Amino acid sequence: MLLKKATIIASILLLVFLTSCSDSTSSSEEFGTVSGTVTFTGTWPATGEIQVSIWSAWPPAGPPAQASEVFTVGENEQSYKIEGLTKGEYPVVTLGWRDPADPANAKTIALYSDPVTFAPISIEISDKQMTWENIDFQADLSVLSD
Repeated sequence: MLLKKATIIASILLLVFLTSCSDSTSSSEEFGTVSGTVTFTGTWPATGEIQVSIWSAWPPAGPPAQASEVFTVGENEQSYKIEGLTKGEYPVVTLGWRDPADPANAKTIALYSDPVTFAPISIEISDKQMTWENIDFQADLSVLSD
């Protein structure tokens, strides 16, 4: 009887151990997010839209991989969030202005970069890190008046 109980307990423990082990290494999240704050200085343009964009190539060309909502004119500090990013490397995040007279040629106001070298800092959406926060920008809008 004692041997039978020991066998049952050992079988249950083995079953629990085997079912709790999983060889799945994938994240339950499918899409990543990038978010931060933009602090604007200078005069807002009379026309056009300003938004943050994330790009799958450097230098940026064509449409971005994703973009934030358009910022509200006149508010000097605003948050943004870019969702729906597939896993992969995004070599540059930019803050840009789109001129309604020439929407295909957006002007870059700022990019997420190393403060010393000014080289763009890439973002990698992966199982290791799906969410990137505090990707902040200081935006001097006077560059738009050039």
